[in-house]
Amino acid sequence: MDTGLSTTPWFLDDGEMRMQKRLGWLITAILLLVFASVVIFFYHTSNVTKPAHTFAEQANTPSNHDLPTGKKKSAGTPTASDLKSKEFVANGRLTQVGQYRLTSSGVAEKLVGDNAVNATLQNHNFIYQVTRIARYKNTARSTKALQNARRVLNTPKLANGYETLVIAYRITNDSTTFGVTPGVTTIGFKGKPTMSELNGLVNDPKLSVAGIPAGGYTDATVTVFIPKGATNDIDLQFATVKDRHGNILVGPSAKLRVTF
Repeated sequence: MDTGLSTTPWFLDDGEMRMQKRLGWLITAILLLVFASVVIFFYHTSNVTKPAHTFAEQANTPSNHDLPTGKKKSAGTPTASDLKSKEFVANGRLTQVGQYRLTSSGVAEKLVGDNAVNATLQNHNFIYQVTRIARYKNTARSTKALQNARRVLNTPKLANGYETLVIAYRITNDSTTFGVTPGVTTIGFKGKPTMSELNGLVNDPKLSVAGIPAGGYTDATVTVFIPKGATNDIDLQFATVKDRHGNILVGPSAKLRVTF
């Protein structure tokens, strides 16, 4: 029933009411737009992989360059040609000139010379006897294998196809004290640079661990890089021998000339 009374508040006219409604709709639209933007932002960031920012994170991030393809064989794995070759020795020592083996790092070691020798030197209570010298031609099958050989021999400019000697010797300890020694300190080639652990010489690590028992002996080897044009004469100098407490039992030996 029409009472004749207006429903508009007494303090607002019709124009002001319409303006208030428009302002309310505008505020509601703005709030809905902001809410939608926030939802889209969180959805996008939750589906994007974040890059590594710290050095440690980058170091632990996998690289496609480090992943194996599954098709490429390791340089240290024998090829089909190796397995068919009569000269290839998969395990054990090389006993005949011409035989070769493949190291785990990917270097093919071919025996090109094998000489039994008998050269002896006495240094107080210690006797050194060189018994065999084997000559190897070494061919790295990958850049990484050659770099590893350079590191082991401490020879940065080592060229592929390099040759080495593996010298077998025995140290006899006639003293009453257990002895420890790194082995050979230098190997000299006539007219060539002298080799040491700083450049081209690698001692058998077992000497520093097992040592030389009192009244006994220890067999060991030393590997040395052969400079180009070197003759078959070498001069070996054996290192200082100490006891377990670091006291010197005998100093470096005189040089022992060996011809092979």
